Amino acid sequence: MSHKIKGGCQCGAVRYSTDAEPMVTFNCHCTHCQQASGAPFTTAVAVQRENMTISGDVIEHTQTSDLGTLVHRFSCAKCGAYVYGISDGFGATAVNAVTLDDASWVEPQMEVYVSSAQPWTHMDPALPKFDKLPPMEES
Repeated sequence: MSHKIKGGCQCGAVRYSTDAEPMVTFNCHCTHCQQASGAPFTTAVAVQRENMTISGDVIEHTQTSDLGTLVHRFSCAKCGAYVYGISDGFGATAVNAVTLDDASWVEPQMEVYVSSAQPWTHMDPALPKFDKLPPMEES
């Protein structure tokens, strides 16, 4: 299944694109994603980092994850929209799915950090759920 992954912030100052296929699509309920997005979870599309082309001025917000690794979230320097994130130790860029030019194809494959989910958040009962992260290969 081929999907063109391109998008950007709400004002258009930050743009990204890749021809790579998504590695995984997921809903993240961690408190950092809740705070960054202003929503109960973030739907993210992960793609290989080296395949991404990103332009525009961003502001980087860095936090330490519960695993002790650094998580870098990037927002547009002009409009403040949270656009993408990178976790140290993993070779992926997690694009905030709501910033895609066309997100109609996005179907999350799992729910992560459900231990931090808001109690009023509806989750798809058919999706696998993980209290934290599923096992991943480091790159």
